Amino acid sequence: SLDNRQDLSSGAFTATDTSPEYNPPEIDMSTLKVSQKTAKLGDKIKISIKMTDETSIQKAIIVYKKPQSNTSETIQLSYNKKTKMMEGYYTVNEESESGEWKINYIIAHDANYNSRTITTAWGDEDDLKYFVNGDFVVEEIEE
Repeated sequence: SLDNRQDLSSGAFTATDTSPEYNPPEIDMSTLKVSQKTAKLGDKIKISIKMTDETSIQKAIIVYKKPQSNTSETIQLSYNKKTKMMEGYYTVNEESESGEWKINYIIAHDANYNSRTITTAWGDEDDLKYFVNGDFVVEEIEE
């Protein structure tokens, strides 16, 4: 019978803003920069760029193409609260290839697994012109 039903209204709740977030992170290419344009053995180059998202940036990388082997070097970026920039570092060592290191692509993932990739192979002309700001030259390493 209906008489012995319990009042469960105290457990009622209202769900608000249940819409999932599908927007990929924004990568502001105009902010891309390196701490130095030429580097020698032992130098630590800082690469920075502004990335934003409604949630948070979970993972961000910049992938460079090495000048001699054309293989990739991945730089992990992390958020610097003070500068509000995503930053990563590359330290020139004995194994570093000399010549011009050029960015191949940049990827950012947010907390909801949305991602944005900007690559030199294709992309917005406005974005493409900024890639050079992230390039650097490693000087010949003396044996």
